[in-house]
Amino acid sequence: MKNSFATWLRNKFVLPSSGHHWDCLDGLRGMAIVMVVCAHAFYYTSPNIRYAGWPRVAHAFLGAGQLGVQVFFVLSGFLISQTFFAAKLKDPQFYYPNGYATRRFLKIIPPYYLAIVLLSLFYWFGGHDLSQVKNGLLWLAGIPDFINIPEAYGFNGVFWSLWVEVGFYLLLPVFFLGLRKCSYWLTATAIALLLLIVPFLTRHYFSYATADFLFKSARFPNGLTNFSWGVLFACIYCVVPLDARYRGSLAVIGYAGIGGLLAAMFLDANYYLMVKRISFEIPLNLSGISAFFALFFIFNSSALGTRFFSIPLIRYLGIISYEWFLFHLVMLDHFRTWMGGIAYSTQNMEHYLFVALVPMVFSLLFAMVIYHYFSAPIIRWGRNRLTATPQGT
Repeated sequence: MKNSFATWLRNKFVLPSSGHHWDCLDGLRGMAIVMVVCAHAFYYTSPNIRYAGWPRVAHAFLGAGQLGVQVFFVLSGFLISQTFFAAKLKDPQFYYPNGYATRRFLKIIPPYYLAIVLLSLFYWFGGHDLSQVKNGLLWLAGIPDFINIPEAYGFNGVFWSLWVEVGFYLLLPVFFLGLRKCSYWLTATAIALLLLIVPFLTRHYFSYATADFLFKSARFPNGLTNFSWGVLFACIYCVVPLDARYRGSLAVIGYAGIGGLLAAMFLDANYYLMVKRISFEIPLNLSGISAFFALFFIFNSSALGTRFFSIPLIRYLGIISYEWFLFHLVMLDHFRTWMGGIAYSTQNMEHYLFVALVPMVFSLLFAMVIYHYFSAPIIRWGRNRLTATPQGT
């Protein structure tokens, strides 16, 4: 038994001798979900922590992990648009891959709707809260992401980002359709610029002067900014030769990406420490550019950064990241409430860590169950159907 456990640990935590580009991508997703969960556990559920010195700085830095959402947007921009650019290289008139909508639907919607059903049952049977059940019905169609309904975010505060993703999924084939007569590079440049400029303008001209700025600044279309960097990387990825002589040195850029992401978190931490000397636009955009640079790790399987993000445990967290994302915040919030609310952050450090870490672990275990017994079988079924159907290949 002891040897079996040691073998399991070695298999999960060992640094592989080489990594695979898709393994590295899963690992980057794993990093992003850990950032987000830590932000919600250590900062957003205890914003009034009274510790001074390094605990307060560390607390604010962990809160800056909310930038992990922006990392997800970059990774999604690359993963989804890479198929489009690879096909456009072969056919300049290409604009839509067969099976695209089906794959996106089966990946996103079933776990999302399951989360709404389970949370509605929790609110109803746990507290007879019919208002939250009504909010769940609103989220079925994403209405709170387009109409400011503050109480709807009490249902599950992370749902807003899913509808920004869905907006990108819908826009991407429209972009390729509209630009189907344009060259490969012009198409990539146009899409990247649209995703950079339009959200900036809508944030700046329609949000800053309003009382609900924080609501409007991140929602669709204002939250689309960092998908642009994923689109740009997909364009580059598809044209860089497979020969290791060309790809080997590109991974060095990935280290600059990790450094830039740490810098973005530092700036964001200062922002939330009420030293608001910079615009929130700076960490927002710096995190996107940094995630773009970090993607260069996938060009070199032997680079230390690529191997690190290919560690099985980090990859696994990336694989189940969507399910963990869907359920973690509600568990964190309610466990905190059961343990005394905001007061838990002012008692002692041990109590604070206990209240933050316990629901993190349970939400992770719950996400593992949902992924293996619900999400993964649906995805496999969909892939098999598309493979067996000539129109979907």
